[in-house]
Amino acid sequence: MSARAADFAPATFAIVLVVIVAAMLAMLPPDPRPATADAAEFSAERAFAHVEAIAREPHPAGSEANQRVRDYLVAQLAELELEASIQHGEHEPLGLQGPDDEEPPPVIPLENVLVRIPGTAGHGCVLVMAHYDSVEEGPGAGDNAVGVAAVLEALRAFDVHRDFRNDLLVLFDDGEEIALLGAKLLAEEHPWGEDVRLVLNFDARGNGGPSILFETGPDNARLIGEFAANAPAPVATSLAAAVYSRMPNDTSFSPFRDRAIPGVNFAFIGGATAYHQAFDTPANVSKASLQHHGENALAMLRVAAELDLTEEANGDAVFFNVLGKRLVHYPMGWNWPIAVATVLCVALVLRKHKLTRSELGRGARRFAVLAVAVGLGTWLTWCVLHLLAGVVYRGAREPTGNLQSATWISIGLLGIACAIAVSGLRRFGEPAVLAAGGAVWWAAGLVLFTLALPGGSYMLSWPLLASMPALWVLLAARDRDGVSVGGLLVSLVSFVPTALVLAPSYYLLFLTGSIRMGRGAAIGAFLLAVGCGVALPQLALMVGRRRLSVPGLAFGFGALILFAGSLAFAAGH
Repeated sequence: MSARAADFAPATFAIVLVVIVAAMLAMLPPDPRPATADAAEFSAERAFAHVEAIAREPHPAGSEANQRVRDYLVAQLAELELEASIQHGEHEPLGLQGPDDEEPPPVIPLENVLVRIPGTAGHGCVLVMAHYDSVEEGPGAGDNAVGVAAVLEALRAFDVHRDFRNDLLVLFDDGEEIALLGAKLLAEEHPWGEDVRLVLNFDARGNGGPSILFETGPDNARLIGEFAANAPAPVATSLAAAVYSRMPNDTSFSPFRDRAIPGVNFAFIGGATAYHQAFDTPANVSKASLQHHGENALAMLRVAAELDLTEEANGDAVFFNVLGKRLVHYPMGWNWPIAVATVLCVALVLRKHKLTRSELGRGARRFAVLAVAVGLGTWLTWCVLHLLAGVVYRGAREPTGNLQSATWISIGLLGIACAIAVSGLRRFGEPAVLAAGGAVWWAAGLVLFTLALPGGSYMLSWPLLASMPALWVLLAARDRDGVSVGGLLVSLVSFVPTALVLAPSYYLLFLTGSIRMGRGAAIGAFLLAVGCGVALPQLALMVGRRRLSVPGLAFGFGALILFAGSLAFAAGH
């Protein structure tokens, strides 16, 4: 690197960190709207009154408290001039009776609250649903009073008494926490269940964070396009949908998804340690998350009410966030052309600069070692700082969790990972060869993802493609005196699209694992270890001559933020 470029290296790296952090923070939910907001807008303050009324106490299916919630829902629908009906069912709690019991266990009554609002087309109906029962352990403010409140306030803002195309079937289902019983009851035993053509479901696994479209039914391309165009702040990733489809988890959406009915499923997952716990109370629920949930509900309600339900399916889509809550989407069929073009571009860059098989093999092996070092070093650093934070708050028990600490911990892990990666570049030597080895690993991973997990292929294709200009400059610099200021600028421009694609997905995946922060930190460290492969060309170009400039900046930044997040985490226990 030239002397002048070396002077700019720390500033360039600082800009990169700012872009990444900004892309992650842009994923946070919007500010809650006040009760004085326009009547046609969703207001978290108005909706929060429903949360407080529903989540006063635990209300599992069959309890007197759940009957109180049922009556409250019927009354709220009546205030909207909607006449609700109750679908009754029963559940026998199998396995609760011991061998010496003389009395059979009591049968649990199920009571779905239903209302059908007629449209003008008569081509089936749109099902809008949120379960209203809680677990016995907690009052269920996040899971799922917020979902119910979002639907109620969205119905009010939508104005159900005007003309619209499709019938709307609103379901507040009971017994979801037992075995999705209310949703199955509608799907299997109610005549309206046969009329469902589209499903909108609202649930939660925590008490904060952005409202995420995390699951879809078949042929989702049209719905994703409508969501991207109409939601004020859409957050979604086809990677989450692809991974979730391979998990054993279910929601009330599942009985309809299993019947190949199109639909979208929303949830927030921040503060996941509150899930099914006594502290899942209204006081601990994020009103910002309620606002985001409700904005999604209102936007999709308006879309679904006018959608042509007779239109033929148009396949699935790849979708992901960039620049915060801007949703990119394109047909799944584009995956292979994009993957082939990306792999060819990698091959062209490597061939143009005449890397031998021996060099590529050496670079690939060294990258594997570096990835292990990044992942293990990042996680161990978190362990040490987490223990230090626990010393400050000695009374800490298993965490209740909060979104703020999870956000800062994820950012701190990122800084630590960058520091270790940059240090590894210097220790191994031959940064161009090491970066080329990382590109080979990523190209192989792209092919595997396109085959096995096509919804997540975007995480490899676009960052890898964006890194090629930086890799080109880095390889070319082997035959020259070093990287110029222009080369440094190329690294910055090349890094921006990589950060804008990877940072939102990294943040969402970290939140997914943060129901136990140790697991979340491990998942975050693993993702960063893998991700450093595609960022090595840019990082290598930013390494200055002064030994501690860039890695020192990254480690200091990461350690400070990580420790602050761990302190907030311990303080919230």
